[in-house]
Amino acid sequence: VHVVSEMVMVIISTFRLLLFTHSPFYSKLFISSVNRVLKMHRRIRRIFGDKNFHLDDSLLMLFLVKVFLSLHHIAAQYRPHNKKILLVRFPTLNVMLFEIFHCSYLLYQFLLLCWQRTLISFLESYIELIRERRLPTTDYARKVIAAFDIYTQMGGIHLLVSSAWLRVSSMLFISVYYTAHESTYTFYCLFALSEIPILERAQLVLLKKLGTCLHPLFAVLLIGITSDRLKHFESQLCQRIFIIELLHSAEDHLILKQFSRLIGS
Repeated sequence: VHVVSEMVMVIISTFRLLLFTHSPFYSKLFISSVNRVLKMHRRIRRIFGDKNFHLDDSLLMLFLVKVFLSLHHIAAQYRPHNKKILLVRFPTLNVMLFEIFHCSYLLYQFLLLCWQRTLISFLESYIELIRERRLPTTDYARKVIAAFDIYTQMGGIHLLVSSAWLRVSSMLFISVYYTAHESTYTFYCLFALSEIPILERAQLVLLKKLGTCLHPLFAVLLIGITSDRLKHFESQLCQRIFIIELLHSAEDHLILKQFSRLIGS
């Protein structure tokens, strides 16, 4: 029963992924999202440079491990299995299709982290300049205006990309269900039904089931970590913007007073 239900879910999820890849509406949404992300990336690099465009080593290592586990799982599907052990196999097409969407969304999140880090670094330097009572140059003032405009557009881009990702994100949790069933069934067959030596059993797990059991968990872990860091950088960015507004509140008050005098006269 579990095997049949798993195969039904695999067929349905694969059909949905194929439907998304051939949908004109989703293709248009995907292309629009990619174009807006690339346009924003070029604009930020042109205005602020690429000094802060770097990825944390921990995220990079997790991403590389996740890619390795996914490739390990795909490659393991084409290895001959021991006929003495019953092993449930995923359709490789389902994994390969979902990896395209998942890796694309992760790369976007990595870019968004770099954008936020760049804006935070620039706004911090501007706050220090104002606190030291130095007048910003015309170019510096234009960059501040551009930073506020970029921050506004980033919200629209994130909404567009998130709407595209949410249409396929349910496949991630389905793959976790597959992993739970696959791991339980595999270890049951290895340690309860098999009569081969323990070292050979461990070798079978490492060579054929390591990627299958771990790559969805690493996918969820990466999404969680990047989302948490995005929220952290977002709060820091909002804090810098609020400080800049406070630093200029006195000037705004004087402008309003002059404007009210002009109206009263």
